[in-house]
Amino acid sequence: MWTRLDFLVNEAATAALFRGQATAQGLRKLLARLDTEYRIGLPSTFFGYGEDGAPDSQAVITTSFGTTRNGLSITAIGAPACEVLSERSGALNAALMHAAQALIPMHVRSAEHTADFLPFAKRYYIGTLAVGKASPQSFWSQAVDAIKAGSSWMEQAPRKIPQTIARGMFFQARHLCELGDELEGNMSAMLSRSFADGVPWGETKMAFYERLDVQLLSVAGHTYAPLHNRPHRLLLKGVEFTMKAQLEGPWFVGRLKGESQGLLVPSFKAVQALEEAA
Repeated sequence: MWTRLDFLVNEAATAALFRGQATAQGLRKLLARLDTEYRIGLPSTFFGYGEDGAPDSQAVITTSFGTTRNGLSITAIGAPACEVLSERSGALNAALMHAAQALIPMHVRSAEHTADFLPFAKRYYIGTLAVGKASPQSFWSQAVDAIKAGSSWMEQAPRKIPQTIARGMFFQARHLCELGDELEGNMSAMLSRSFADGVPWGETKMAFYERLDVQLLSVAGHTYAPLHNRPHRLLLKGVEFTMKAQLEGPWFVGRLKGESQGLLVPSFKAVQALEEAA
């Protein structure tokens, strides 16, 4: 199950809300502050924080905060997160309007996730895929050095990037099933081998990867997500690939999913969105 709130926010209201800070990275912090100021009653896990109020690196990300061409969005994954978001949607909207001193229309969408394995491949696209940290000895940093010397992502990570995508798909599908969600489609049948029949998860995961068959087509480039004004997390831009699956609903892979990084969309939708924006 998933639920998404879209807030239509104009430029003046955006400036009032974020006070010059980066919008994409600041939405989660803004909402956490408004939650405290207006006593909205959101649990710390809603923001990916632990009980101590600090970011929890081990937490399963079930809420994603992002920006759109017309404003802001919040996406909840799984029935518990969807319930929280739906119950607090009115209070969130009211807090945003009071903080911005502006009218902010809100639209709500909700549906079930669907995931089917296919006997043929379909093309998918990820606008920004967050991967490893920018530490000098990491695989990703060494790959960047090779690319600077004339190599390409197709040469440096033809297996690593597909593994990252397949891993994200597997863990979101597994998490939905663990929550008792109705994951529609034949993908849930494979996961039931471990849930109901006791097949080791390692065996099920490898069978899942093989059936998904992610194949990298292209990577447009890369940049970094900063932390304390220093490069922190490598971001791959414009990742196009194929996999033998048909998806409905939001699916996130890679790191920084709480900031709406790693959202999978069919390639034709990505091209259509670029054409509409032009």
